[in-house]
Formats: sequence, C-alpha cells, structure tokens
Amino acid sequence: PAYEQSRKQEEDPLAVAQRLAQSVRDLTLPHEASLHGIVTVSLGVATVEPVETSSPATLLAAAEEALRLAKGAGRNRVAGRHSW
Repeated sequence: PAYEQSRKQEEDPLAVAQRLAQSVRDLTLPHEASLHGIVTVSLGVATVEPVETSSPATLLAAAEEALRLAKGAGRNRVAGRHSW
C-alpha cells in the first residue's frame, strides 16, 4: 500500500517527455529542412521495475526500443516502454 501511494505521487515519465518535447517546440528554433519549420525532438522513454535481476542494460535496451518506436512513428514523437 505505501509503495502504491508513492508510485501514484511520481510523475508519469511520458508526461515529462511530452512536456520536454513541447518545450523544444516552444523555442521555435528555425529549421528549414524540417516539415515543421522548427527544431523538434523524438524521445524514447523507458522504465524498469527494480528487481535483483534487473540491470542497466535492461533499461538501456528498453530506452533504445522506445526511441526506435518514436522515430518509426515519424518526427516530433514520444514513445515509451516499461520492462518488468
């Protein structure tokens, strides 16, 4: 129960990434080669449940997969993965 409460108080990592992407768009940095005409970002977000068998490599692999998903969906995207 206490763990569940603390989890609810944590901010959603995808929401943080969405705000970061919006902040980059809000800068309106010119980028003539972009379809949007400004600099945008694609972000991959990953989380893992900490267990004895988890490793940094697990988190990195999940983050790389999330970034591939975001880029595969086009420019200016955010995607996430959660590994158990």
